[in-house]
Amino acid sequence: MVIFVGGIHGSGKTTFCRELAKRTGLSHRTVSEIIKEEIIDLQLNMTKRTSNLARNQRALIAWIDRNRDSKHLILDGHFALLDESQDVHRVDLDVFRAIAPIGVIYLDVPIDVAVQRLETRDGKIWSAEVLKQLADAEEQWAENVAKKLNIPICSATNDDIALAGRFVHGLME
Repeated sequence: MVIFVGGIHGSGKTTFCRELAKRTGLSHRTVSEIIKEEIIDLQLNMTKRTSNLARNQRALIAWIDRNRDSKHLILDGHFALLDESQDVHRVDLDVFRAIAPIGVIYLDVPIDVAVQRLETRDGKIWSAEVLKQLADAEEQWAENVAKKLNIPICSATNDDIALAGRFVHGLME
């Protein structure tokens, strides 16, 4: 069983998911951790731009397939990504079909907050315009994925951990 949580870089997904995992008793993993495990030589850099989307998505699916029955999981990742040219790419619907989440959570954040978090965490200044484009794509694709997979979606902010906990508990019943 997988609950997929997506949002832009700097939205606070990992912190949010750790707390959600504590409240629900589920395991938490990030997509980037899984990809790093699957592709030993992968050097993820702090630009947060992806150079080989297809390879990374295959690695994620391979891990999910091997661990599907043994994991009740909150999976922290993205609905859309930036490539090396800063072009936005939606994660292919077939990736979400392979993940087979029972529900998705879209984590929203004000763009100025994300910009500040990324500068503090990574030491890099992001363009608010680029992050806004990415956020719009994330939100729209999250809604589309939920609709196409016929699964529920919860839109939340970092302050909505109780709401997200109720959403997840409802999915587990």
